[in-house]
Amino acid sequence: FGSSGAGRSARRALCCNSARSPALRVTMGCAGSKGSAGQGTEVATQRRRLSVGNVDKDKEDETGAGGASAEAERGLIQSLNQQSVIEMLENDGGRKMSIGSQTDQGKVSFSNKTVQKLGDDDEQALLGIGYTCRKGLKPESPNQDSWTILKLDNQSIYGVFDGHGQKGHDVSQFVKDCMPKLILKDQRFKGPDQGAMLKDVFKKTQSLVVTSDRMKKLSAQMSGTT
Repeated sequence: FGSSGAGRSARRALCCNSARSPALRVTMGCAGSKGSAGQGTEVATQRRRLSVGNVDKDKEDETGAGGASAEAERGLIQSLNQQSVIEMLENDGGRKMSIGSQTDQGKVSFSNKTVQKLGDDDEQALLGIGYTCRKGLKPESPNQDSWTILKLDNQSIYGVFDGHGQKGHDVSQFVKDCMPKLILKDQRFKGPDQGAMLKDVFKKTQSLVVTSDRMKKLSAQMSGTT
């Protein structure tokens, strides 16, 4: 996992792995300046931004900008905040374990980010998995990267989110919390149509970022996450 402020650009991905199917990836593009993709050039299909800047031109009903759509998305955000991923799976049998970063205000360069672990205390589930998330050199900001792992008996979700901008750490934390929950809520999870599911979940997460920005819960006008 990369560190913020080290002067390097990187691409981050969310994956769903199962014992029955190969890894599926949705790669998210940089939320940076307008010139980052070249003026007049559309962002390539495989690169998506989770910030507000590239979305305002879309139709309002697609961004959750008004009316019943915005109200529904505010309700969805509240619902997602009420449960952890483990609590959402309480009626599912088998082992389940979640581990991931939590935003902190540590500003010591190369210090490890705070980690939260939920669910079964099963060290076997983490065999073969290594992780570290360390703050970069920017003295004025905390570690802006976020990451998550959800391990089930026959399914795993891995996500790494690289925050950008002054409030990039808040956006990456928001996406890190919301996206796995949206995957779990989708009826296509664990099914054969995971590729389409991940694309739809990505779009919904983007829409929630926009709604949260309008609710003043996030500052995503000049910040985002890949």
